[in-house]
Amino acid sequence: MARRSKPGVFCLEGMWEPDLRKKSSVFPLLQLLHQLDEVNFIHRDVASEEELATYARLWSQKRYSDYRVGYLAFHRRPGSIMLGRRPLPLEWLADAFGPTLAGKVLYFGSCSTLSIPREEIETFRRQTKATAVVGYTRDVDWIESAAFELHLLTALSRYRQVPSALRWLDTTYRSVTSHLGFRAVWSGGGLVRRTRSS
Repeated sequence: MARRSKPGVFCLEGMWEPDLRKKSSVFPLLQLLHQLDEVNFIHRDVASEEELATYARLWSQKRYSDYRVGYLAFHRRPGSIMLGRRPLPLEWLADAFGPTLAGKVLYFGSCSTLSIPREEIETFRRQTKATAVVGYTRDVDWIESAAFELHLLTALSRYRQVPSALRWLDTTYRSVTSHLGFRAVWSGGGLVRRTRSS
């Protein structure tokens, strides 16, 4: 792999559990990658639409231009993420981010968000100008997806071209991408892995 400059991950995370004593979070995963010198990261908890929209705007500032991977860690519905009990569809997210994601990858670390027609994902990608949109087409296990995310974020940190990173990931971990229903859409290309049951 041809290593490029260490990228940043800009992570926005919703509440996983109504019981505040539970500590579910993707933060330790990002911390591990940072300690392994793979990525820098910014992590913010999000509890409202206003917070999400504010952080989406802040990510577009020049000072965060090295944070090329957006990571949305939320519960989901197909074509949406969940903020509390409210679904926020891709159309809402496209308005929140605006056409500010040129040169960036947006990763939906949420079950089944990309279990929708490719045309809808491509419309979202074009509206935001994202280099690629990636995520899952099925419900995924927390531990399995966390292990895969280590590989995903590492691949994006080591390849200069995003499609090359995603193809390498799919080739190297084909059984995993198939099991998780991993999907990626980029300009002129993409991949979708069907689960064994589909």
